[in-house]
Amino acid sequence: ANEVGGFVLPNIGSDTLQLVYHPAPDAFGPFGPGGVGNESDLAIWIRGDEGVFDAQGNPVNGASPISEWRDVNSGNIVSAFQNDAEAGPLQVMDGINGRPSVVFDGENDCVVAPAVELSRSISAFSVVQGAENAWNDHGWIASARESNGFILHPWKDQSSYQSVVIDEAGNYAQATPVWIVDASLPQFYGVIYDQSDWDQQFYTIINDTRLPFPGSNIGARSNSDLVEVRYGWDFDNRYGEGMIAEHFIYNRKLFESHRKIVTNYVGARYAMTMGNAQMYFRSMYPLDVAGIGRESEWDFHEDAQGTGAVRVSNPTQMEDGEYLFWGHDGGNLEVVEAYPFQSERLDRVWAIEELGDLGTVDFKIEDAGVAELFASGSIGLIVGEGEAFDVTSPPAFYPLQNQGEYWSTLVDFPQSGVFTLGFEPVMALDESLAEARWVLYPNPAEDLLSIEVRYINPLGTACRALDCAGRVVHQWKWGAAQKQNLDVSAWSNGLYVLEFSKEGQRHAVPFMKQ
Repeated sequence: ANEVGGFVLPNIGSDTLQLVYHPAPDAFGPFGPGGVGNESDLAIWIRGDEGVFDAQGNPVNGASPISEWRDVNSGNIVSAFQNDAEAGPLQVMDGINGRPSVVFDGENDCVVAPAVELSRSISAFSVVQGAENAWNDHGWIASARESNGFILHPWKDQSSYQSVVIDEAGNYAQATPVWIVDASLPQFYGVIYDQSDWDQQFYTIINDTRLPFPGSNIGARSNSDLVEVRYGWDFDNRYGEGMIAEHFIYNRKLFESHRKIVTNYVGARYAMTMGNAQMYFRSMYPLDVAGIGRESEWDFHEDAQGTGAVRVSNPTQMEDGEYLFWGHDGGNLEVVEAYPFQSERLDRVWAIEELGDLGTVDFKIEDAGVAELFASGSIGLIVGEGEAFDVTSPPAFYPLQNQGEYWSTLVDFPQSGVFTLGFEPVMALDESLAEARWVLYPNPAEDLLSIEVRYINPLGTACRALDCAGRVVHQWKWGAAQKQNLDVSAWSNGLYVLEFSKEGQRHAVPFMKQ
């Protein structure tokens, strides 16, 4: 610099740099979707399988128009309502990829949550399937067109989705619309928006993809505001045709570790492929999936339970890019003696998937009301490696300690395995096809039939599918896995019988293709 007349003048170009500081985020609670969030983190969390009631306050069970869609998971007291029975959407039990969902007719169906408390930052998501390749109308997935609101915005007559956030003065920040290929496919839509006094961060979410939108420059949003949110309806005559299986809003920005955990929860529950974000691949164990994981020293989640009974926390050596997920098979919370065990255990089995090596974790489980098992002081966590418990590979046993609300132990899980609870395992030597349980999971969206077998070793089982005239339409040999997918796209609609034979024993299960 040169001094001229007492003033210092720059002799080269200069720049002004602004440093924006964000403090490390507070930890999320352990009870939300995928084990991320609690009642203070979440504004609303509604699902198609629960909290849907008719005008008399009774569960609709797929039979009556919905008068109330109640949040029964987040811990908040909030509902969406419809007072006109003619405009009430319906619950379908075999909705998005076979999961219960709320279906809207595109004519006048909708429910409205009159007072959802939203904050300055927002992360909002929906699991949705449109009726056709292109959306029938605008803005209906979730619409709060008012100050401090947001919109999960489909585009009429297009296969496009857009995320929108609105400030206190009613100004819109509208991300670039994104082509979604086919609106009639089950997809996971969302927005993540974070606002500080110095900057704004805005992301559009479609399935596993997070797309930044750097053009957001709206005014301030309120730290707390009651906002009306509409489902199935945008405004005027903009009514949506399709299904919503699940919707939830956080009053915080989801960081990458949290987003990836939530994405795996959604992908597992609704049998949706989640690309590069998918880390949990155990399709036999899709329920109550939760996880912990870490992206960086400030972006991590290390305590999760979700809607299930299992809580995992405090990994001893979780590094960047490492995650741990678990989910269960829907087995009953009752005591059984079943192959490959002779000893008593829970019927329910969980899977575990670990990316990296998180070391030892704190494992806790609620007693779930299984008094005849949990009344004993000698129960433990039974952990096996691989896809299922194997009679040739005795599982590990970790005694559980009664901590009051939970039973707990320390455990270093295998990278891929299964676990359940029971007495120290005694392995069985004999199996019986008569005691086997065969469960069918139709997947109409992909013309697949998933078949699951438990309580036997399925290797070597001869399998046949017969039509109502007794003709064999397909036959195959079962391998070592306990679940298989059968392509039924070429089969005509009608009644079939699946027949399973092994070592002179036979078992048959009916199946209706519609």
